[in-house]
Amino acid sequence: MLLVQAARVEPAHSTRDETGLDPASVRTVPVDGGTIIWTAPGDGEWLLISYWQRGSGQRPESGPHTAPEAYVVDHFSRAGTEAVIDFWERRLLTPAIRRLLKRSGGALFEDSIEIESDALPWTPELPAEFERRRGYPLTDVLPVVVLADEDLVFAFDPVLTRHARKDYWDTVSELFNEHHFTALRDWAHSLGLRLRAQPYGLRTDAIEAAAILDVPEGESLGFKNLDDYRCLAGGRDMAGGEVLSCEAGAYQGGAYTTTWRKLLLTMGGAYAAGLNQTVLHGFSYASAPGAGWPGFAAFTPYGGSVGYAESWGPRQPTWARYATPSTLLTMRRVAGRVDYYYLCNGKHQENAKPPVTPIDHEVTLARTDTDGVPYLLDPWTGRAERIARYTEDADGIRLRVALRPGQARIVAIGRPGLFGDRTGTRPHATETSADSVRYDHGHLLIRTTTAGRHTTTLSTGRTVTTHIDRIPQPVEPRTWHLEVRDRRPDGDHTLTLDLDRLAPWHDLPGLADVSGVGTYTTTVDLDGPAYLELGEVTDTCRVRVNGHPLDPVDLLHPVIDLGPHVKRGRNTIEVEVATPLGNRLRQTDPAVYGSLTAQPYGLLGPVRLVPYGEGQI
Repeated sequence: MLLVQAARVEPAHSTRDETGLDPASVRTVPVDGGTIIWTAPGDGEWLLISYWQRGSGQRPESGPHTAPEAYVVDHFSRAGTEAVIDFWERRLLTPAIRRLLKRSGGALFEDSIEIESDALPWTPELPAEFERRRGYPLTDVLPVVVLADEDLVFAFDPVLTRHARKDYWDTVSELFNEHHFTALRDWAHSLGLRLRAQPYGLRTDAIEAAAILDVPEGESLGFKNLDDYRCLAGGRDMAGGEVLSCEAGAYQGGAYTTTWRKLLLTMGGAYAAGLNQTVLHGFSYASAPGAGWPGFAAFTPYGGSVGYAESWGPRQPTWARYATPSTLLTMRRVAGRVDYYYLCNGKHQENAKPPVTPIDHEVTLARTDTDGVPYLLDPWTGRAERIARYTEDADGIRLRVALRPGQARIVAIGRPGLFGDRTGTRPHATETSADSVRYDHGHLLIRTTTAGRHTTTLSTGRTVTTHIDRIPQPVEPRTWHLEVRDRRPDGDHTLTLDLDRLAPWHDLPGLADVSGVGTYTTTVDLDGPAYLELGEVTDTCRVRVNGHPLDPVDLLHPVIDLGPHVKRGRNTIEVEVATPLGNRLRQTDPAVYGSLTAQPYGLLGPVRLVPYGEGQI
């Protein structure tokens, strides 16, 4: 027992769920050997309130994970954090492990704060710390902050009640950030590491915590609006940090059915709110005792049914062939005298309502360097090229942005010659009747899918006319050869089909429950360069033309410039498509995954080759 208090009931302060008390009446009642002898004054109804202090006994979720079982430490005291550090120092950090950590670098990681208890978060030193930090005893206001079965029980007048509760949580927050995050961060630094953590889950100051951490992190599962990211980005920026990370792609019930398109649609908007690093959820060990095909997954099955997405790794047909590291940029970040802009057409929601629609309009981007020119940074290919069509005014650079739902662009504005560009200060286009303008070896070219005369206005004020000869009509391939490597527990099985139309795999003979990698091959006659429009495709894909692999495909706008890779006459086009594992698991493990709806895998189209012409300005 910690304390017993008495207080007089004040009905004027009562709420629907809380009993009102008179704050001036709160007093400590002595306890002698477990016995209370106390007479209530005769001026109204009085209550006796007893407070007990104990450990929460919380264990890791879905445990036990250790023998003997482990319990959650006190996160609000130095002793709790020191217990964790001491365990690592004594049991885990051998000299060899220390050397490896220093060599590899990186960060220690802590997941979201999931301290669970029906009672009030507490630490033995809390009363003394509260009085030292707030300037009055915690016992004066303890009745209005205490919880019973997670609910508040008593209230003073509204102003004092709000003030007391804020003071309590401010104190808890300060203790948490000082004794937990600051102590862990300093210890991580002593190992040559940084501390990456998700600083939310309690009513603590996550913005202050984000300023303490080397790498604050959010999560797409729990963050339902962009302000969640902005809060953490604010703390990061005030402390001079550079990275805001996110645990991305954990969809409830999405195990082995999550597509990269879905992930991109979810995450795109978050980068405009300050996010600039994603950590995929999660990369499981390949095997574990008792784990069935396709391998151990920490979050599926979950409660006997389909669990959380996603167990990324080589088991996924979409992983080994298409996953490569990538770093994206925030809405605006200035590095040196270069402005970086991240522009995304999206919301941070799985199923945005109203739905996101395509956009096509001009934007004005401020520039730090008044002589700076714009560059387009392609996150799919890693290349940077100078933008050839834009206008300049006192506010900065004005250019046109057209984006499909979820699609993003990265624009940098910096000195001429940045990123190895060799166009220097050569004139650019400000307006054109062609589809686009680009630089090629220092010269301006127009590109268009429409033949005829096209006019272009240059930044010098001169207007130039360019004539484009006949451009062939778009071509739709009539037949395809499909070879599928069906991913099964006993290994891959090869299936082949000749198609006179494109359709989802579950509608094609022998492919109803198939997951894996399919290669579509067709031949077309072309008379010059063309775009390849893939239409709808699930999930990831890559393209080869005449045996030559092309750049990665933007999954939200799968249009590929075949450009120099095609020849006049017959050309062979291969489209390799990798799928999630969900359709196969519906058949191999129906007890868990049989409830899943069959997904439309494969190249669905419509596929078109759209010829274009180019002319030098």
